Amino acid sequence: MISRAERSANYVILVLFAAFALAPIGTVLAAALGPDDAPGSGSGSAASIAGLHVGNFAAAWHVGHFGTYLRMSLLVSVFVVTVSVILSISVDTRWERCVSAARRCCSTPSFSAS
Repeated sequence: MISRAERSANYVILVLFAAFALAPIGTVLAAALGPDDAPGSGSGSAASIAGLHVGNFAAAWHVGHFGTYLRMSLLVSVFVVTVSVILSISVDTRWERCVSAARRCCSTPSFSAS
């Protein structure tokens, strides 16, 4: 049986590791929603909601060419899914043929006791 102190220590260690794993996500999110530090950006932007600067996402989308990359990713995904479906149907059909041929080949006549 696990003692109460050992269980508490396990939870403390788990929380520390979770914080260590999630800290980079939190810092990226804070930087994304923080004010733009570029010169001439102007802190009085209309895309600021309760101190959160959501206009940074639109700027990153434009500067980073995410729209182009999203379209390319969509094309690759559609191609891969289409090819996978075609190949899986083809393999399934051929597998069924092999299985039915093996059943015909390996089936033994049943002998009845007379």
